[in-house]
Amino acid sequence: MRDLRQRFTRHQKTMQSAEINRLHQQNEMRPKFFKLAAALAWSVIIGNFILVGWYAWHAKAAIEPYVIVAWISSTVVEILGIIYIIAQYLFPGVPPKRKKK
Repeated sequence: MRDLRQRFTRHQKTMQSAEINRLHQQNEMRPKFFKLAAALAWSVIIGNFILVGWYAWHAKAAIEPYVIVAWISSTVVEILGIIYIIAQYLFPGVPPKRKKK
């Protein structure tokens, strides 16, 4: 019985150590992930401006208002989606605790 208790304690310490290491690695990766995500967001914005500029050039600047509205709306939705994904990764929710029996 004592051996079982010691193994359980050792296992518990190992699990706590692994969790601490995981959290430490996660904190080290957050700035890198943020920089990558910020670059992605800017590339989406710049890519959209280039695409609309190309469209305006070929349409000889006769762009319908609904095209501009659709473009602005899709850009906003894309950026909000990127921000949501970043927030979910950088600030994950706390997993529910198990009930003790």
